[in-house]
Amino acid sequence: MTFSSPSVNPSRISPPFTEDVSPLPPDQDLSMVFDDFPTVLLDEDKSVLRPFIPENRREMMEYLSTSLNLSRLNAIHDSLWLAGRPIAARPLHHQRLLNRQLLPTQQFDLHLVWSDSRLFVKPLPDFLLSHHFWLEILGKDAELHKSAAGLLFSYFWLVRNEDDLRLAKDAHLMNSSIKFEEWKKFVHSTLPRLDPRSMSCLNKRFQYGELRANRLNTIYHLSPHTIPLTSFIRGYFYDYGRYKTFFSRNFAWTLTIFIYLQVILSAMQVGLGTDRLQKDGRVQDASVVFSVFSMILPAMVVGIALGVSLFLVVYNVTATIRFGNKVTGMRNSTSGSETEQIVAA
Repeated sequence: MTFSSPSVNPSRISPPFTEDVSPLPPDQDLSMVFDDFPTVLLDEDKSVLRPFIPENRREMMEYLSTSLNLSRLNAIHDSLWLAGRPIAARPLHHQRLLNRQLLPTQQFDLHLVWSDSRLFVKPLPDFLLSHHFWLEILGKDAELHKSAAGLLFSYFWLVRNEDDLRLAKDAHLMNSSIKFEEWKKFVHSTLPRLDPRSMSCLNKRFQYGELRANRLNTIYHLSPHTIPLTSFIRGYFYDYGRYKTFFSRNFAWTLTIFIYLQVILSAMQVGLGTDRLQKDGRVQDASVVFSVFSMILPAMVVGIALGVSLFLVVYNVTATIRFGNKVTGMRNSTSGSETEQIVAA
């Protein structure tokens, strides 16, 4: 398989494994690996589709730059200790033991991120098991090489025994034709080449294993100087389909506070009914202050919730209108150019 636009840079980074240890079937050449790629690509605004031609090197590099993009996590790398520990991710059989659902995702920066009972995992593409692909494509870009090596390395964490491999196949995370003995041979040969102690061959995201989605959201909310406004508002992982879900997750803790306040007020009421506390001026003053505070706090919380709700509605409506106008203008200009070309012809 050849490419329509070969690279002019002859320098290459060596693949992390030799050709003879690839777990892919021997008869699976590069053209069959290309079947693993998507049918179309989206433009930057995610509004225009175009066919994806893997044989075109420019399109291939564009796809890989998007598919292996970890820039969001790298931007907050110094704060990742809040979201996870610098240890290996737990294998798949242990994830199931924790009652976590394995959800495939093509968004690389969600790989090994967990939320509630869900663990997001990026499937291991066949091209990362192709020695020729590493040699011809990934070996010519240092950053892509590190990101791809990180994804491959993460599967050494996840798939450690035959049960893990079976779970990976059942969840459509790995090629179903890979046998465990072949995978074991591949891991034993590749792992030393990736330098698992220093991890210098990997993207720095893989200095950490599993990351908690809610803490990544907190890091984004508290780091507006490094994150765009949209990401600051939506957080790192925005999975709210309705405002009801948003408020139930972000304001449910206030119910606990209100219940606690109710218990304290009831206890004060009982205490003030006794002769001893009725004559204590300090208890009387504290009861007055706390009673006023208990009336003001709910009003403040409701006001904040209404303010946040109004802000989100205005922001989302404004952003939707602005984006719609942008896409409409772009499509109209494209349609006008095509019409002029047809008339000229």
